[in-house]
Amino acid sequence: MDQKEQLKEFGEKLRKIRESKDISLHRIFEITRNDLKYLQAIEQGNFDIMPEVYMKALLKEYADVLGLNPDEVVEEFVAIKENKQEEEQPQSGETVQAGESKETPKKVFEETALGLNAEAEDLAKSASLSNDKKIIIGVAVIAILLIAYFIFKPEKPKVLVKETPYKEVIKNQSGEKQKPAVEQQTTNKTTKQPAESKKQQRLGTLTLVISGTDTSWVRVTADGKLKGEFLIYPGVTKSFGAEKYFTVLAGNSGGIKLTLNDSVLTFSGKKGRVRNLYVDKDGVKYLRISKKKNNE
Repeated sequence: MDQKEQLKEFGEKLRKIRESKDISLHRIFEITRNDLKYLQAIEQGNFDIMPEVYMKALLKEYADVLGLNPDEVVEEFVAIKENKQEEEQPQSGETVQAGESKETPKKVFEETALGLNAEAEDLAKSASLSNDKKIIIGVAVIAILLIAYFIFKPEKPKVLVKETPYKEVIKNQSGEKQKPAVEQQTTNKTTKQPAESKKQQRLGTLTLVISGTDTSWVRVTADGKLKGEFLIYPGVTKSFGAEKYFTVLAGNSGGIKLTLNDSVLTFSGKKGRVRNLYVDKDGVKYLRISKKKNNE
């Protein structure tokens, strides 16, 4: 199977998973704000519709909405692109990492047990063995089976913790209104905090708002922790909070606008130019861009 057919089958598998979860493409669009034509291209296996770095970010958001592991979905996509896909494809709804064996410990144990039983039967039939020897052979077979069971005993499945870095801003993208600030009651009087103050406490000391003026891939960290990788489109805004600083890596630095604590930040951004920015209470600084491998 050539690469084009593998990509088409990969997209078809994602479509079947989405339909089995009763999630529409329009619903994914409402959550991620990614254009419907790009979402349709994924399920049609047309992954050349945009640069690979943008497609990886889009696949992560798509997989996150379906409840899949975004990193595993991207790894499978990269494996196909690099012609490292396993000869046998995983069944629908499963994502198998490269190099992972399809034989389960349970299956190996069963095959081992069957082989041992066959050997025991041959021994019992061969020659005229005394009852004592038969008992010894039976005990030995049981001991071997117990040892094999504990060696090949299946491990408990690891619980994968799903990161949801964009949940706080999904409501803003869907056009939903924020709930009014809750009144704090005391025994003698009632005080009300402004909505902006509550939002500031929730996000942190610094609040960074990224607004899209053109389509751009963006990667954001806050105080050294990754907050998300995503595509931002004209008219879309995303908010992040931090205590000390942010870093913003933009694939199209001329396609975004930055606002820190309601103050517009000025920086040298040009269309199609990659910029790595350091943002703190003092403003914007420029960082050197480190080159990484595509699959990182």
